[in-house]
Amino acid sequence: MSLRSVTAPFVRPRRGLRRLSRGLLAGLDAHPKLISAAGVLCAIVVLSGTTAWLTADRAGRVERASERAQSVASLVAGGLSGNMNIHAALLADMVSAASDPAAPMTDNVRERIRFGQAISHELLDDAFIVSADGMLETPLDSPLDNALTAKVDLRDRDYFQAFARGASQGLYVSEPFASRIRNGRRSVALARRIEAPGHAFAGVAVLVVRLDSVERFISGFESRDVDTVRVVRDDGLVLANAVHPDGAASLAVQKGSGGAIGHIDPASVKCCVAHISGAPLAVIATPSTAQTLGIWRQQVIWQGALALTFALTLALGSMALESALRSRHEALEKLREISLTDALTGLSNRRALDSRLDEEWRRASRNNRQLSILFIDIDRFKLFNDEYGHAVGDEVLRSVAQAIGGQARRMQDMAARYGGEEFAVVLPDTDAQEAAQLAERVRHAVEQLRIAHAKSEAGAVTVSVGCATVTATPGIEHGVEKLLEAADAQLLVAKASGRNRVCASVLEAHA
Repeated sequence: MSLRSVTAPFVRPRRGLRRLSRGLLAGLDAHPKLISAAGVLCAIVVLSGTTAWLTADRAGRVERASERAQSVASLVAGGLSGNMNIHAALLADMVSAASDPAAPMTDNVRERIRFGQAISHELLDDAFIVSADGMLETPLDSPLDNALTAKVDLRDRDYFQAFARGASQGLYVSEPFASRIRNGRRSVALARRIEAPGHAFAGVAVLVVRLDSVERFISGFESRDVDTVRVVRDDGLVLANAVHPDGAASLAVQKGSGGAIGHIDPASVKCCVAHISGAPLAVIATPSTAQTLGIWRQQVIWQGALALTFALTLALGSMALESALRSRHEALEKLREISLTDALTGLSNRRALDSRLDEEWRRASRNNRQLSILFIDIDRFKLFNDEYGHAVGDEVLRSVAQAIGGQARRMQDMAARYGGEEFAVVLPDTDAQEAAQLAERVRHAVEQLRIAHAKSEAGAVTVSVGCATVTATPGIEHGVEKLLEAADAQLLVAKASGRNRVCASVLEAHA
């Protein structure tokens, strides 16, 4: 097995990649705007992607903060639900014991209340019965003497009024109030109705809960992701409120009266709410959106600045590359133009003429169109150089070239310096008569320059022109060479006939 057969599978892909890269580079070189457009597009994609990611990250952070706040609300509600179940059972015992007028608060009930107080995180502060006339009786452990206790009037309390009017039948949670038997301590009452035989109103069984103990209890569940934790009644009345040291309440709270913290419209709370079982209460935890978004904004600043810097660098870099490629392309075009231009006369040179003739012949052959060419020679130019010098001869060449170029006015016409004092004009889609007329105009234009030439028969610089025309067809072999030979032959005829004249011929298509 030869080395070439072994390496062939690896060489072919490499050659294909090289051809592809050359084609891509050639396309970019010809269209440098594509680089700038691609760079700007990539910059827009970078900025758009960063914006989309930051937007999604913001939503994710807010959602995670809400989830953590919901967890806190559920934990607080779970803890309070256990206490509320204990308190509800104690109230049931008090209501049952109060049905016996002889012993409204038995020692057994008192012991159970003290036990419930011990296991309820010191939330339970007091327990007593309010008689049907609104006066305090049988407190659990009152700091007042019996004479003062008998004078405590509780008819203004909302829980008493609610049961006295018959507006409530189940467990009632009162508004916050200042305790009259506990030195004004902020409290809330859990109450149940006591009924006499025949369902008549006989009083209220009351358990008093310390709000400062409730707030200490819920503060133990706080986290940096939560601004506030509130315990509210079902009607929106705020009973207890714990604010995170670094947080700020974000729910709209209206200040209330009578010791209440305020109200929250439950309909405005979309999440982070957990209901407390066994009581008409709920826990609302407010996520620390401001803190969460503050961290997110810091991330936006540095990531946005990084993405913006990268995008600007990409866009400006692509524009700079486009400018460099454009300059290179213009330089190459200028170099190509120089390589195809005669330095002395400014007309196309022999190389450009040959290339254009081949191109026009192929085009004319495909369409069976006519193609004409003029061969132009300055009469007695060698004698002119001998007489006036080569520097003046160069000026004559430039003047004659301008006169010839001035007559080849169509976009498809091409005037070129063939060599020395000889010139050529390519005339696509031009018949013999039109070519001869243009040749005559060229001869006349040079004659009108009236450049003195003592060694010429006319006494001035003149030209002789040979013209040839052919209808190009694919069947003609070496058609360009034959057309040039025919034009050169006509130029020789013009010179032999006395110079300063035009001679033309038509080349047969089958020649």
